[in-house]
Amino acid sequence: MKSVFYYMKKYLSAYLLCLTAMMLSTIRENLCYGRNSSLTGESPVTEEEMIAAAKALNAHEFIMEMEKG
Repeated sequence: MKSVFYYMKKYLSAYLLCLTAMMLSTIRENLCYGRNSSLTGESPVTEEEMIAAAKALNAHEFIMEMEKG
């Protein structure tokens, strides 16, 4: 039987890698991350879709208040 520490190490390391990638990306890149048009054949995320996503996350005002919002 594998210990709890084995699973914690396995899943937390994956989480931390993902979190690091998010912190090194722009807000735009994070909002558009789930839709990789090169893999799905979909068109790239439009400005309107990105704004709608930010509003759905209640983050639009926060983003607009930022220096490069």
